[in-house]
Amino acid sequence: MLRLLAFLMLPFALAAATPAAAAPFKSDRIAVEVKGKGPDVVLIPGLSSSPRVWDTTVAALPGYRYHLVHVAGFDGLASGANAKGAVVAPVAEEIARYVSQTHLKKPAIVGHSLGGAASFEACRQDSHCATAVDLDGTLWTDVRHTGLQVPSLILRHPNATCDAFCEAANTDFAQVKATGTRLLTLQGSEHLNFSDSSVLFEPALHPLGYLGPIDGARAILITRDVLRSFLDAPMRGAPAAAFESTVGRYSELR
Repeated sequence: MLRLLAFLMLPFALAAATPAAAAPFKSDRIAVEVKGKGPDVVLIPGLSSSPRVWDTTVAALPGYRYHLVHVAGFDGLASGANAKGAVVAPVAEEIARYVSQTHLKKPAIVGHSLGGAASFEACRQDSHCATAVDLDGTLWTDVRHTGLQVPSLILRHPNATCDAFCEAANTDFAQVKATGTRLLTLQGSEHLNFSDSSVLFEPALHPLGYLGPIDGARAILITRDVLRSFLDAPMRGAPAAAFESTVGRYSELR
């Protein structure tokens, strides 16, 4: 009788012992789509941009689990809490919360433009962050003074002319470089040469000055190769010399 009772109670005991599924991540500032398998890489688009600006990058760099951030208020997503006030720091805070709540282990956080600024700030806030990459994003938050304690990279366009805003940004870049961030400039590029926009919308963007004289496809090729090589060290244990070798292959990099 006792054996029968124990048998009948077994499903209830197993259910009690099974951990509850993690609650889905909810935010009124960001939405996240996950693609692929491998080490975790968070991708943040720039101002008003769609996560689709990373499509060809994701396709060209397999072997990672990508977390594609859609910022509320951009590309058709309701503005939510981003409708008023600051955006970069609160979005970065939500990304750090996403990393923590979804239990990502040592992710890389990568962004373009506003997303690049958010990538550095999110990495500053989150102790799980393994590395951060800023693709031509001006640093807006305290990270521009503190720098990061993990490997980090800024890849930016050169400034043909420099106003007061540009000079302030250069000072901030110099400060984070002094703390260990690698700073590279892609000669011939402009602000939108670092995402798929440079290829998808090249005829429209060139006359507006958002793209530089460098061929759009080549700019994306260099950006991807630099990104791949830089991530390989902290994410896959590749020697740091491999990244320097990659940089040395491109005369456009300074």
